[in-house]
Amino acid sequence: MERKELIKKLSAKLKKWDTELTKLEAKALKAKEETQAKFKEQIVELKKKKKIADKKLKELEQSGEEAWEELKSGAELVFDDLATTFKAVISKFK
Repeated sequence: MERKELIKKLSAKLKKWDTELTKLEAKALKAKEETQAKFKEQIVELKKKKKIADKKLKELEQSGEEAWEELKSGAELVFDDLATTFKAVISKFK
């Protein structure tokens, strides 16, 4: 995948995850007290991972051609981890 395509794809994923986080936060507020604590814990973890993904995307956007390939694989790993975590959290709290 070319650089511009990957950056566009990863940016779209981050926007989608922002929306998902907003939905999860709203759902957490409506949850019972004991479930709410678990929800909030998971949301904090998602936000930490999303922050790392945001940072990786910025690194990709600012990287030179030499660093591109190395940063690309690292960013893909971070985004895959975040996607897996989102899926797990969403499935837990459906």
